[in-house]
Amino acid sequence: LQVHRVEELFLHVALRDRARGLDQAVGEGRLAVIDMGDDAEIADTGLAHWRMGGNIDERRERRDERREPLFPSLLSRLSSLLYSPPMLHRISPRAGMLLVVLFWAGNFTASKIAFTELDPLAFTALRFSIASVVLWGVVRWVQGPTVLPKGVLVRLIWLGVFGNTIYQLLFMEGLKRTSATKTSLILAGMPALVTLAAGVLGVEKVTASQRVAVLVATVGVVVVILGRGGSIDSGFGPGEMMLLGAVAMWAVFTLLQQHWAPAISPLTLTAWTVYTGTPGLVIAGMPALLHTHWNQVTFAGWGGLAYSALLSLVVAYLFWNRGLTQLGAARTVVYNTMVPLVATIIAMIALHERPGLIHVVGGVFILAGVFLTKHAVAAEG
Repeated sequence: LQVHRVEELFLHVALRDRARGLDQAVGEGRLAVIDMGDDAEIADTGLAHWRMGGNIDERRERRDERREPLFPSLLSRLSSLLYSPPMLHRISPRAGMLLVVLFWAGNFTASKIAFTELDPLAFTALRFSIASVVLWGVVRWVQGPTVLPKGVLVRLIWLGVFGNTIYQLLFMEGLKRTSATKTSLILAGMPALVTLAAGVLGVEKVTASQRVAVLVATVGVVVVILGRGGSIDSGFGPGEMMLLGAVAMWAVFTLLQQHWAPAISPLTLTAWTVYTGTPGLVIAGMPALLHTHWNQVTFAGWGGLAYSALLSLVVAYLFWNRGLTQLGAARTVVYNTMVPLVATIIAMIALHERPGLIHVVGGVFILAGVFLTKHAVAAEG
């Protein structure tokens, strides 16, 4: 190993989350050390490197000489927004997580509005098809051509089926049959169920306080499901049953992801689970797609679809993964508890939903239980 004097630090894009403070260390003459981990073999990948404090446009011009980007305008803006060093300093991890809360909370209402013109199955098929194309372009722009480690693809297929195909079918059909407020509160109990399942299966050690937290959250979910009040007068029906099934599928997805721990970046993991989950959604939505009168779809339908596909599914997940990496699960779980509150406020304004007092009480139990579990789960709305 030859160690030379460091005058300029070129940082690989995949290591961007570990870049903070390295430029200062180099400037002061100290040795900059990076734990490469799974990114050790980057020398021959031909991916872009960032020079801390350098001119981004010059580096992009050199990179563009090697390959022609897909959808340059869109992807350039997305990558600049999420991954360029100046913007990372401008949008802090906490600010990014607040955007995640807003995008996920608004998705319940955006989807309900789109459902007035688009069948949920057609909506979901289009949503994931759009997200797959955009994510493929973002991954290629940010990381270049990606080669999966041997044996990972089969696991990614299963993760995509559980975490996107089955989960999304249950989630969207459940949302269609009940209120946005009730849906957001039921899905908010996901971290508690994941904690319970992890303890039962021996994946993680569950403390006594976490057991109490799971019990509190479970009581809250039951109260929300059975409660009647305000404009939400439906009890336990098909919609609620589907949403509980969606929660169970997301728990399976989360535990499998923790157990398998694919040796790929969070961005690649997110993208590939969307890729592998999309074919099943397209097949399920094909009859609805063929029978949709597209000339009758207005801005409400297209706007809801664009919001749900780009902001809730793509941008929010990118910010979530970055926040989870830099803030940790214990801090990120706080943002989990904010989603149903913001979702309820948006639904009250846009959909004129009015939760009853019983739903408020149940929601408090759910959020308290989720907060006490200290278990962060990306419960995408």
